[in-house]
Amino acid sequence: MVWVQVDWLSKAESPAIVAIARRAFSQSDDALASRSGHLPPGQQGLQTGHTAASRIIRGQTEAMADENRKANGKAAPAKAGETPENAEAQAQAETSGAAQQGEQAAPKAKKEKPPAPEDKPFAEFIQQEYLPALQKAIAATGIGDLELTFSQETLPSAGETCWQVRGRFAGGQRLFGIAFIKEDINGPKFFFCADNSSHPSTLEHFMGDERKVTLDLLVLYTAQRLNAQKWLARN
Repeated sequence: MVWVQVDWLSKAESPAIVAIARRAFSQSDDALASRSGHLPPGQQGLQTGHTAASRIIRGQTEAMADENRKANGKAAPAKAGETPENAEAQAQAETSGAAQQGEQAAPKAKKEKPPAPEDKPFAEFIQQEYLPALQKAIAATGIGDLELTFSQETLPSAGETCWQVRGRFAGGQRLFGIAFIKEDINGPKFFFCADNSSHPSTLEHFMGDERKVTLDLLVLYTAQRLNAQKWLARN
């Protein structure tokens, strides 16, 4: 009868059936053990053999249960002495250690430099950077009534329209301008000026030798050109 049960359990695939069989064999062992002190010597030998067979069957049953758990993706029982709290603490420690290693391995992000004024769009650069800087530089020479404008105007003696920075001072008697042929501070530029409220008649190439125009260079060249006209107060 025992070996018939072994053959039947070896064909069982359902974890539920295996669990039921395990409980049944466990109860059978307990019952036999309780009667072992009252059986005659011959029957005690049969009882011992039956108990050994039950243990073999239980071992096979547990092995089948482990295989079923693996097939169903279930975790194996916890090891002896291991509590769920200890397992969770160990898992958290491993996760924390892995995160720390990842942080150490990751390179430190470099601080991004703020964009240069010249990187701004053309119109923003002229209005937000060049005009205030030029106003300040000219005021430092003693000229206090400089009026600066930025607009599209007709280029003197050419009839072409382009973006221009124009400045008037000395009660409007003196006029100068920087003409930008392209919307690019590194593009072609011209300088013109007029005195005594007259109209400009000559165009001069402006900063033609500078391949890389910066805010400081643009202000410096403008001040130098006005100084060459002897229009600044120090002259």
